[in-house]
Amino acid sequence: EVNALAAQLARTLFLIPNVYVVNSGTHAGHQALADHLGTTTLFAGAIPLPDWDYYIDHAEVERFGAPVDEGVTPDGLFQKLQREQRSLPLALRRGDHYLPFHSGSTLKPDDRLIVLQMGHRATTVFDRFDHLVAHAAVIDVEPALSMDEFFSLAADALAPRLDLDADQLQEMFLDRETSSSTVVLPGLAIPHVVVEGEGQFELLIARCRRGIAFPGQPERVHAAFVLAGSRNERTFHLRALSAIAKIVQWPDFDRRWMTASDAEALRELVLRSKRRRFTMQSGGGEAVVSV
Repeated sequence: EVNALAAQLARTLFLIPNVYVVNSGTHAGHQALADHLGTTTLFAGAIPLPDWDYYIDHAEVERFGAPVDEGVTPDGLFQKLQREQRSLPLALRRGDHYLPFHSGSTLKPDDRLIVLQMGHRATTVFDRFDHLVAHAAVIDVEPALSMDEFFSLAADALAPRLDLDADQLQEMFLDRETSSSTVVLPGLAIPHVVVEGEGQFELLIARCRRGIAFPGQPERVHAAFVLAGSRNERTFHLRALSAIAKIVQWPDFDRRWMTASDAEALRELVLRSKRRRFTMQSGGGEAVVSV
């Protein structure tokens, strides 16, 4: 909203002719704001720009030109592209000129739409931690939480997967925290407990935009990776801790974590991490693969 108002002021003071507002998909009143300011929507639809910044930085996009069908609207063209594959309609090429593509664009038959589209995932080798992340519970909440409130949410999500009572699991997390804090870095916690049984291991990924208040910690926690596993999974527990450590050490991890559009974007961020992966060999040993 602040950026949109600043753009409107620039138009008034400096006679900038056109203002386009980005719809990040996180503001329910975007259309009302655009109508009030007399602007149109850049790219003609909701686009999570931080995600596309990441995809472009890591060369995971393909660029191509597409013809513009006669009679199609910018909104209709945007929706058609998203149905085919996650796409960013970047600009219109009209003769020798490039024009912004937006919800108010007037499309002509000879126009070419310049599109960025998600390429194939660069990581083709997956390990057990990747599969754990792919099936993990993901919590994404806006309001600030106390530690007790967070562990209640985490226990509700994990207890059915572990065949445990949620209240019992919450007490286990609280007891573990009283012995020593699981906040490992400012803003990051890795709570973990040992559960009964064999072959049990679950992960919960959590983001709290306004932060979780862990007692005795000067900063609120915005990223939490919650682990629960049986004693015979201690080796994999160490592998999981190592993987998480590599993920959070990525350059600009904090910004990308906080600006990810939703829970699935958080999962995708973790899955796309560049780290050592341990794949099982046919003989039962492990191979280390860097991706």
